[in-house]
Amino acid sequence: MEVLTPIIRERILQESSMDLGKAKLLRTGINALHQALHPIHGIAWTDGKQVALTVVCLVNGEVKFGDSNVIGCFEHVHGLYWGSVCCTGALALLAVQHKKHITVWQLQHSTLENNKLLVSQTCELGEIFPILPQGCVWHPKSDALVVLTKRDASVLFAVQTDNRRVKADIKGSGLIHCACWTKDGNRLVIAIGSTLHSYIWNDSQKTLNPCNFCPIFDVGGYICAIEASMDMQVAVATELPLDKICGLNAGMAFDVTGEMGSLMSRSSVITVDEDCSMEVRRRSIDSERSLAADSIISSSSSACPIELTHLLANHRKSDPSPLIHLKRRDSLTGSGHDSSHLILVTFERKVTTTRKVSVPGILVPDIITFDSCGHTIVVASNSCNTILVYSVTPSSMPNIQQ
Repeated sequence: MEVLTPIIRERILQESSMDLGKAKLLRTGINALHQALHPIHGIAWTDGKQVALTVVCLVNGEVKFGDSNVIGCFEHVHGLYWGSVCCTGALALLAVQHKKHITVWQLQHSTLENNKLLVSQTCELGEIFPILPQGCVWHPKSDALVVLTKRDASVLFAVQTDNRRVKADIKGSGLIHCACWTKDGNRLVIAIGSTLHSYIWNDSQKTLNPCNFCPIFDVGGYICAIEASMDMQVAVATELPLDKICGLNAGMAFDVTGEMGSLMSRSSVITVDEDCSMEVRRRSIDSERSLAADSIISSSSSACPIELTHLLANHRKSDPSPLIHLKRRDSLTGSGHDSSHLILVTFERKVTTTRKVSVPGILVPDIITFDSCGHTIVVASNSCNTILVYSVTPSSMPNIQQ
């Protein structure tokens, strides 16, 4: 029976490596109420099939919700975006994002019947590729709408009548992630990988041309989110690159004992000996003490990667002792060199300047918004419960590149 034990153990490990199924992780695009609030019609929201409007009002400083009305039913609804209020007057334009197409709807109250809402479709546009999460961006001063896929960016400039559009001439082979207009509406900035592609929009001629002096600008990190801030300025959030995350020194992310720290510093590659770990685990149960890290980790000069699956499979539920004693620090990325960043990019007449600060504790800052009243930028993430607020002042964000 002793001879068959390793074979039985290996068979159990093989059978335990099963497919647990597929799940859709709510990581990107779950900021569903972005651009969903209208001052007259309230909040536009969806359950994935129906589009509903809920009245919102402010009573004695508190937000109160009124009745909800379903205004449309579709096969799929992935996002809702209100058009700019300043350009439509009494009319309201609502862009409904589906999987590979968008529809634009016009809403207005009837002049003949009180409180009756009239809803009609004005245009529809289909795409080859799926539309990106938050892939509809309204112009701040007109009824032009940008539609984003991973390969294309189009400007629909007559959504109240038809689906005429102009496409951005995108150079390179990178994938589009997000985009925004500058506050004046004259420039469209598209984030592709770590670069910003800048286009000048001529509203009278309905043309979209690359910027002459700075068509492509590299910010030095993969762009997660972008938002217009002041005048000709955009705020960009970049994530901590994957190679930086994998290359973080264990001493930076965790507090470790001196004995283990010295052991890890002597070897850049660590492997686990299965039989030794089983024997040490049995000894730890008998002595009712935790399993010491230096008993199961051994140095190796081979170039094989770290393999902990066998150890985890053999660590029985009856053993309450931890495998390795690691205490996570408060911030994963304490230094400014290995962290996400918030970058302010200003497109001036003949020069592009940037100001940069680190975003500690948020690996993927994919939510960003700008408060024009308080001149503050809020950075958050769909995969983290931390919210950071930055004051936009020249002293707080030094000019680092020109």
